[in-house]
Amino acid sequence: MEIVYVYVKKRSEFGRPCYFSDRPAELHADLLPDAALAATFLARDPCDVGAQCAPDVSEHEVNTERFESESRGINHVEGGWPKDVNPQEMEQTIRFRKKVEKDENYMNTIMQLGTLMEHSIKQNNAIDIYQEYFEEEDEEDEEEVTDAKEQPAAKTINVFRDPNEVKRTASSLSWHPDGNHKLAVAYSCLEFQRAPKDMSFDSYIWDIENPNRPELTLKPVSPLVSLEYNPKDSHILLGGSYNGQIAYWDTRKGGQPVEMSAIEHSHRDPVYKVIWLQSKTGTDAFSTSTDGQVLWWDIRKMSEPTERLVLDLSRKENLENALTAVSLEFEPTMPTKFMVGTEQGLVVSCNRKAKTPAEKIVCTYSGHRGPIYALQRNPFFPKYFLTVADWTARIWSEDIKESSIMWTKYHMAYLMDGCWSPVRPSVFFTVKMDGTLDAWDFLFKRNDPTLSVKVCDEALCSLRVQDNGRLLACGSQLGTATLLEISPGLCTMQRNEKTLATAMAEREAKREKILEARQREMRLKERSRSEQSKEDDSRELDGEVTTEDLVARAEKDFFQIVEAELRKMEKDKEDEKEKEVCTMEIVYEYVKKRSEFGRPCNFSDRPADLHLDIQPDAELAACFFALDSRDVGMQCAADMSEHEVNTERIESESRGINHVEGGWPNNVNPQEIEHTMRFRKKVEKDENYIKAILKLGTQMEYSIKQNNTIDIYEEYFEEEQVEEEEMTDAKEQPAAKTINVFRDPNEVKRTASSLSWHPDGNHKLAVGYSCLEFQRAAKGMSFDSYIWDIENRNQPELTLKPVSPLVSLEYNPKDSHILLGGSYNGQIAYWDTRKGGQPVEMSAIEHSHRDPVYKVIWLQSKTGTDAFSTSTDGQVLWWDIRNMKEPTERLVLDPSKKENLENALTAVSLEFETTMPTKFMVGTEQGLVVACNRKAKTPAEKIVCTYSGHRGPIYALQRNPFFPKYFLTVADWTARIWSEDIRESSIMSTTFDMAYLMDGCWSPVRPSVFFTVKMDGTVDVWDFLFKQNNPTLSLKVCDEALCSVRVQSNGRLLACGSQLGTATLLEISPGLYTMQRNERALANEMFERETRREKILEARLREIRLKERSRLEQVKEEEVQDAEGEESPEELIARAEKEFFQIVEAEIMKWKKEVEKEKEKKVSEQKKC
Repeated sequence: MEIVYVYVKKRSEFGRPCYFSDRPAELHADLLPDAALAATFLARDPCDVGAQCAPDVSEHEVNTERFESESRGINHVEGGWPKDVNPQEMEQTIRFRKKVEKDENYMNTIMQLGTLMEHSIKQNNAIDIYQEYFEEEDEEDEEEVTDAKEQPAAKTINVFRDPNEVKRTASSLSWHPDGNHKLAVAYSCLEFQRAPKDMSFDSYIWDIENPNRPELTLKPVSPLVSLEYNPKDSHILLGGSYNGQIAYWDTRKGGQPVEMSAIEHSHRDPVYKVIWLQSKTGTDAFSTSTDGQVLWWDIRKMSEPTERLVLDLSRKENLENALTAVSLEFEPTMPTKFMVGTEQGLVVSCNRKAKTPAEKIVCTYSGHRGPIYALQRNPFFPKYFLTVADWTARIWSEDIKESSIMWTKYHMAYLMDGCWSPVRPSVFFTVKMDGTLDAWDFLFKRNDPTLSVKVCDEALCSLRVQDNGRLLACGSQLGTATLLEISPGLCTMQRNEKTLATAMAEREAKREKILEARQREMRLKERSRSEQSKEDDSRELDGEVTTEDLVARAEKDFFQIVEAELRKMEKDKEDEKEKEVCTMEIVYEYVKKRSEFGRPCNFSDRPADLHLDIQPDAELAACFFALDSRDVGMQCAADMSEHEVNTERIESESRGINHVEGGWPNNVNPQEIEHTMRFRKKVEKDENYIKAILKLGTQMEYSIKQNNTIDIYEEYFEEEQVEEEEMTDAKEQPAAKTINVFRDPNEVKRTASSLSWHPDGNHKLAVGYSCLEFQRAAKGMSFDSYIWDIENRNQPELTLKPVSPLVSLEYNPKDSHILLGGSYNGQIAYWDTRKGGQPVEMSAIEHSHRDPVYKVIWLQSKTGTDAFSTSTDGQVLWWDIRNMKEPTERLVLDPSKKENLENALTAVSLEFETTMPTKFMVGTEQGLVVACNRKAKTPAEKIVCTYSGHRGPIYALQRNPFFPKYFLTVADWTARIWSEDIRESSIMSTTFDMAYLMDGCWSPVRPSVFFTVKMDGTVDVWDFLFKQNNPTLSLKVCDEALCSVRVQSNGRLLACGSQLGTATLLEISPGLYTMQRNERALANEMFERETRREKILEARLREIRLKERSRLEQVKEEEVQDAEGEESPEELIARAEKEFFQIVEAEIMKWKKEVEKEKEKKVSEQKKC
């Protein structure tokens, strides 16, 4: 049995980590026995020794921080009453207060806010809650949402395993209704007659912060297949058993069921779903099973159901013909309607309040080919509901019964459960048998899931989302309940999302209605045509067909054809209108970064080490006397001593502020309660208001935990704007300082040829070491490369052991445990840090590169296992790490497009932008940049064009992270910025440097900043908005050459690799990694201006070339004519006459223009007179 214990304390609360190392034992002193000294001592016999059993305790005094606070009153005007309540009359206000206090939402809100208020009070803070923070937040939120493009993500928070040895399926999950801090899990074995003999029947309630043991054990008489909390009373749970019985529990009374249904009046098969009904007493519920029945219960009397419905579509209430139900749906806003999902793939819509059982079954929806495991209405639009069955999930409209309005693609694995997001109308989740969780957002994309997470290796059977949409619980086939936290983008309502979701659902429903009507019309036509043909056949047999009948029939057919053509034209017009409506591009942006989820915890197993084994020594044993039994006393109290500490004395004072109510619009009179209440309701319904509340809530909670006195009347945001203006206006001197230095631990030093930051948190740095000088590698040179923790430079965290030195190394952005490396001998290998330092798999050397692999890059794919590499052998190879024997694709960089390796360009750099999945670029030793298209049909078409401008190998090639149209190259003595539209020359370039440039990269947070490193050990920081001719900052890092550079994702830290294997970590000043005001617009404008200038110069150069070419051609023609012979006298006379008349005509035209000008002058002078 796997034993797992999870520590609930955060890693940061343990203090600094301790680093231990092994070393051999040292013998400092060896004292041998001296017989002469032994003769001077007397042996005591017997000997009484007293010992204290309690630990020593001492008085301990500490002067704590002194805290002074003062509470002052505020002139509070009572408000917030409805229109029909006069606040001046006591009776009306008392009546309204009692009405509000009886509301369930009021009680739930008070209980939830009570814990928050209690937590804040315990912090010993004076809090002022009257400040309005949200006046200037809208513009900032809009900018942040539009600028930030966050990838959806999910991380595992906790895992709750079945504590029994015989594992069972987690068949049902239910969240605690108050606070969602508990999770009820029902365990059962759903495989028919395969339950083990010693299988436990218990189910559990877990505290989500403690996965070590359940909070309460529920003990049913049969395994629970379904389990549900009562939304009105959080202590009550209702469960459906495998034997068909219904039972309920009260957690205040323990784990035994309070009452159970009689087995003769219960279901005959397992109860797959129980749901609480909305009633005044809160004791009504109903259940369904594969026996074909729906039963209604009142837990105050569980002896028999209050009502019964048999799912017989023939309306005869025959159990033998009933549909077997596996899912159930009930929406409180529709108290009379409910829906049932069956094993036959049908959804049965029912009406509980119908008079007869036959009328209770209203209609059916068919479209699935297997059991419907999940059935749920959209919480925002109950008219639409979700079904999960077979290999698809479908969204239906109540108005359309023939087919669904939207559906997912067919999966390879079977879908087991699904549900809507409670906070976003366009998001739903599904789980599959391969252990994968899919998150779908049909506003973002419909063909593929927005997020797909591999939760575990076994099948996932159940799914439930927390009420706030942030936490997700998945139950597996082996009884493991996994708790996942999804990124804020998937649980935060986007702007206009409800409107867009409604428009899309209505548009799809309208489309399906049109198709349904068209199909119905075709059926009627086919039916009428078949009936007509039967009648005609009968008439012909009887001989009754006349000429008039034939003419009438022909006219009827003619007019039917005309009407059909007219309807077809109208339908085509409607389709064109729908296409125009559907061309709207829907963009979804996630605003939280992956780095804010925290660092992942990595655990590894290792065998026990026996450091010292001391064997018994008989000779030493003879030197000691064995003591008889004796009494020993011990002190049970801990040792304590008097200890005084003077802590830092802090004095704080909270002062009141004369608060004058303000901030109202011009059209709102603050003296009229109706106007102010209407405006408050309008503001509270605004989505931006909710976002601002959530954003400032985290800041407030952080400040409260700091145990500080907070005055929230302060206008925080005005000062921030002033500070931003000062930062942008003030010319701060850029600077950088060395944070850490990671040296190659081997004696024979090698070049740090490649650097890669850890994708989650950037707290680790992978360094690839190799010797790039041809045939100059030392004999004792190590092949190892290392992963360093940036806070510990003493020893690497992990040693990678390749078969050849690594020239390139890259982390997988989707899986931070995977690294891909390119070796000096041309092979490609990948590592999984969870499995140690040995490579998991390597490419076969006969299918690998022939020269060192200078660059490897991960591709953006669903599996996250695709990558490609390049080398000086002139090839670009594509790989899938699941099968590394040979590349999946190959491209030879032959400019003649004949795929000849002898003529291929030698590549040293590679570039791939995830927003352009079909394009990539290669930098060569010949100074060319080759633009390629991977999706071209033939290898010859894959090489699109080349950019030339350098005189040496292009060591760095990277697109701008903000404007991918522009890219940076670093080669010879310059760095250049290019535009895709201009191939002749770059749009910007640095000055020629005295030292050779070795590497460079863009800043990931500023569009106008890039970095370069040189052979003299200098790092240059360039900001072309500040100055172009010289670097903004030039820093001497070391005396040897710098060969590689890589910037952290937040732009704050910079890693440089040197020729002697030293990786230097630099921290740059905030001005170099903080986005300046309007920087994106200015950078884009400068790029466009320089591109326009280069286009003009390129056009001018092209024009000059054409003129020169035409001039040369004309000269050649004249030379040919001269060579053929001289002209005859007649030809010379004709040419002279022609030139003479041309000159005469030109002079006449000139004279006419002068005459016309003189006439115009005279006319103007006469008018003036």
